[in-house]
Amino acid sequence: MQDINKAIKSETVEISKEAMSLNSSIIFKILMGRTSCSEEDGEAERTRGLVIEFDEFLEKILRKHEEEKISEHQSRDMMDVLLEASRDENADYKITRNHIKYFLIIRQTTQWTMAEIMNDTNILERLKEEIDCVVGKSRLIQETDLPNLPYLQGVVKEGLRLRAVQYGKTESYRTEPNRNR
Repeated sequence: MQDINKAIKSETVEISKEAMSLNSSIIFKILMGRTSCSEEDGEAERTRGLVIEFDEFLEKILRKHEEEKISEHQSRDMMDVLLEASRDENADYKITRNHIKYFLIIRQTTQWTMAEIMNDTNILERLKEEIDCVVGKSRLIQETDLPNLPYLQGVVKEGLRLRAVQYGKTESYRTEPNRNR
């Protein structure tokens, strides 16, 4: 937690340890329906504090990005687009700052998962077949389609297992995929 306090003060820090702890708790909650934190030894309270401090750190990143002026020669990036969308009062779907923070967190895992899919033509073809069969080719996947896309769900879960996010590092955890599914 001290590292996040340092980051808030614009000091150089290594936050990989705290971020991995937070990421592990989030993934455990998603997969198991509960956190791995124990209330008895104060771990849950420390994790809640870490979540708050990590949120403050992400908020600082957003504020810094908003404060930086984009020159005429500099192109806009995804962060600019998301921040602009969050300020659009007339949007059909309101993007919040929390949505943008989640995007920052999951970006790396998503990139690795997409790379895995692109590198395995069997997975790619099976995904295409399932999506075409359930959704068709004339529309985009909707959230209501997800229960009918078990292979897609499995690929996403396998991507999370294979490529757990490591903040501040470019490599990821890697074990062989479970090809029995």
